[in-house]
Amino acid sequence: MYKKILAVSIVSLVLAGTSCKDALDVQPKQSLAASSALTDFASVNAISVSLYSRAQSFSYYGQRMLIAPEVLADNYTTTANPGGRYVSERLNLPGAHLDLWGILYPAINEANFIIANADRVEATPDNKNALKGQAFFMRAMFNHDMVRIYGYEPGYSVNGWSEGIVLRTVPTDDVSKADFKPRSSVTEVYKQIEDDLKLATTLLPVAVGSSGVFRASKGAAFALLARVYLYQGKWALAEQAATDAIANKQSTTTLATAANYIAAFAAVPNTESMFELDYRTEQFSTVDGINNSMNSLSQKTVGGVFSVRATSELMNSFETGDVRKTVFAEVVDGGATVSHSLKFPAHKGNYFNNIPVIRLSEVYLIRAEARANQAGKETLAQEDLSTIRTRRGLAAVPSTTVGTNLMSLIFNERRVELHLEGHRFFDFKRRGLNIPKPAGVTQLLYTDFKVLASLPQAQTILNPLIKQNPGY
Repeated sequence: MYKKILAVSIVSLVLAGTSCKDALDVQPKQSLAASSALTDFASVNAISVSLYSRAQSFSYYGQRMLIAPEVLADNYTTTANPGGRYVSERLNLPGAHLDLWGILYPAINEANFIIANADRVEATPDNKNALKGQAFFMRAMFNHDMVRIYGYEPGYSVNGWSEGIVLRTVPTDDVSKADFKPRSSVTEVYKQIEDDLKLATTLLPVAVGSSGVFRASKGAAFALLARVYLYQGKWALAEQAATDAIANKQSTTTLATAANYIAAFAAVPNTESMFELDYRTEQFSTVDGINNSMNSLSQKTVGGVFSVRATSELMNSFETGDVRKTVFAEVVDGGATVSHSLKFPAHKGNYFNNIPVIRLSEVYLIRAEARANQAGKETLAQEDLSTIRTRRGLAAVPSTTVGTNLMSLIFNERRVELHLEGHRFFDFKRRGLNIPKPAGVTQLLYTDFKVLASLPQAQTILNPLIKQNPGY
């Protein structure tokens, strides 16, 4: 069993390349031979656990996926002594973006391996379905995060550029079976993501017990599907998926009130989590916690590497009485008084805490936006916003708030609710809008090539079928 798991892991690393960033992206010419397929539950489940571990990487949801989209826009900026962190992102320099290509293709290979082998596993039908459902969910999340980094959203291409990412749906246990493959179109990638999540919603159970949110569940799959529909402007489908997510959430997942909003971020899991990455203290017992954790980079702590702080533009976006503003504290940085976030309080020690990837409040905000974009549903959109606002110490949305005023309120609610959770840059990009920056930094035009990340150079050199993004 352990040799088989090791073989999959080694192949995954080989497919990513020695640097895990720059080697050729490959896919097998044929499916796995039956003799190499795993059949015992423990082996395939171990690979499933690996998917979550990969998502915890500092280059992914452990840090960069949360911070970079905030600094690439106007929610966060660098501190007086950032240690080189996020300075290039603040200025939107060429190449200063997210880079998940080499990180996620090994993970996708593992997800493909689970999907190909789950039906052969000696386990109950429910356990088989759970294995497949988690693999479909994680593959969809990996693909969506990559396509929104490397490609435009449907309907918002620049100069007709429609390249997405390379779709991989067949596993390989031997690099000799690899072949070249071009990037699929953005439309094709989104179709694959939707298909994966639809399957996940039929296979996954509703999370049971608070720890159930540490793995993919039916509610989480619907929530991610709602996010995916939102990015495509499929309003009716986004509304329905968000409604299904709320209906299938874990029973202990609830919207925080004004009284417990701050405490929710120190709870394990966060009381609003639909899907949360669970970190173990022993995983980060070295200096990694000090050098790379969300707590260390976003909060001024003794021995930390305080690198990013809130912008004045973000702080001015909070209304009087909004409890969410109390998730910040004022500190002196380089002789100036600035605000740092307390969202990641290191409640698990060693500068570490869990990472909520999808919270219930995001689902309500997705539904509000989807409803506001459909004729005759503005009242329902107001109700969803009021559900959030009244739990944050604010008044309900007046019935007179309609049209562009309602949309502006929705986007500001997303700003103050989801800051430092990796949404700000993408909220502008998915609508084809220029990316605002804090005072003193020039905005990034939507037509600027730097809106998209560059593909690893080795990919375009070794695989002639892969097109580099324009401008690089």
